[in-house]
Amino acid sequence: MGHEAYDFARTTLGSFLIGIVSASILTVTCARFFEILRERGYKRQKQSRALLKPVAHDDDASLLQSTEFRALSAMSNLLRIQHEKAKKLQDRYHTHLSRVASAIFLAFGLMSFHLVGWHSNQVLELAQVWIEAIFLVFIFLLYRRARSVRAEWLIARSATELMRQFNYLAFVMPRLLVERPGDNFTEQYEREYQRIASLFKSADTIAKTKSVIKGVWNERKARIIAKATSEPIDISAIDYYVRLRPAVQMSWFSTSLHRIEQGSQFREKRLIGLFWTSVVLSFSKVGLAVLTAWAASGHDHETALTHNLERISHFLTPSLLIVAGVSATLTAYAMGNNSRSLLHVYRSQIGAISEWLDEYRRKVITDSAHLSEDKAVDLTNHILNFEQMMISELIDWLHITENDALELAP
Repeated sequence: MGHEAYDFARTTLGSFLIGIVSASILTVTCARFFEILRERGYKRQKQSRALLKPVAHDDDASLLQSTEFRALSAMSNLLRIQHEKAKKLQDRYHTHLSRVASAIFLAFGLMSFHLVGWHSNQVLELAQVWIEAIFLVFIFLLYRRARSVRAEWLIARSATELMRQFNYLAFVMPRLLVERPGDNFTEQYEREYQRIASLFKSADTIAKTKSVIKGVWNERKARIIAKATSEPIDISAIDYYVRLRPAVQMSWFSTSLHRIEQGSQFREKRLIGLFWTSVVLSFSKVGLAVLTAWAASGHDHETALTHNLERISHFLTPSLLIVAGVSATLTAYAMGNNSRSLLHVYRSQIGAISEWLDEYRRKVITDSAHLSEDKAVDLTNHILNFEQMMISELIDWLHITENDALELAP
């Protein structure tokens, strides 16, 4: 009795260790495969985004030597650090989701092949049962972790976008936004970032995050409007802002729109391929059933041919289940992915920015370095209208990302 209990404990523990190690290795390996595909797909977009820079003009020389431009450069370096932090959180979120998808795929595949009964070893059979159970636990834990990281990512992304807006507005209208324009640029940025970070600390829901964004924007807008009639605006700074912010932003939306459309085409081709694969497997199974019935006719006992045909048909069943499962997974992913909603948002933003740029060109009909008071107020309001669009786009993105699955974007 003691020897049997020892063998049972050894078999159970051994199968559990094999199961948890195998499940971990398979999940990480499969997730890494998905991440490599994502990285390859976005490498071209990263290269194209590197080209999104403002078009240089001959009269930019004096502007590039100004205090405002030096402030923009200094604060942009700090913004880049915040952007990288948000990007790392996004990558962590996508990594967890890739592992969730991998665990689901592997668990489904393993359960399908369980029908074949390919193993004859008791330890391996018990290990497979352990792996199936461990995959389900992984799915739950990884999904919970992904949700936690997503909340951190959304807040970090929102804070980064608010600081990006601060940098651009501080460049084009420093005296309207910054309390002490002559202060150290790094200190200005840090003060504003710490203020925003403190506001986001209490934002434990998406609704509160949106409320913080709207509150920060309304405060900035009110501060600018209150001083718009008393402080001059440099037309060259406005022109550079337009090339730096709206024009580049429209190019970014166009690049992202192209990427999403390519991704949709890629998924469509894969779904069509999986459909025809399932059709071939289904008809192959039917054909094997017909051949098995024909080979068995006239014989009272199982022949070698019928035995082989039944074995082949037996392996086709889990293969068909796996293909059907992958098709269902890709379909659910396509239906839940926020790229479908973002297609509409990006197209709308491209159209809105194009109209904004056309109206800006109609408004700017002066060659003077400084504008008249009425023209300055008009252009200030026009810039605020653009920044309002960016705030609305950020809130829309938060809403979409909260309710849909994810956007696998850099």
